[in-house]
Amino acid sequence: MVYFGPGVHDLTNRSVGDNKTIYIAGGAYIRGAMDADEKPVQIGLSDMLLPTFKLSGKNISIRGSPLCQHE
Repeated sequence: MVYFGPGVHDLTNRSVGDNKTIYIAGGAYIRGAMDADEKPVQIGLSDMLLPTFKLSGKNISIRGSPLCQHE
């Protein structure tokens, strides 16, 4: 289980594998952040940054009452 309790969580590259539950508690605020050392990767014809939160497995569930906001 990946648990985010109440408070602010700044995430950099985080992968979630097979058979995991992500629980976001009430009052948790998750922000995507870039590492100072993060370098762009070449994908196709353009440079892109790695995803902050990557769901790269099977049987992953997200629990809690998350709200999404894009700034």
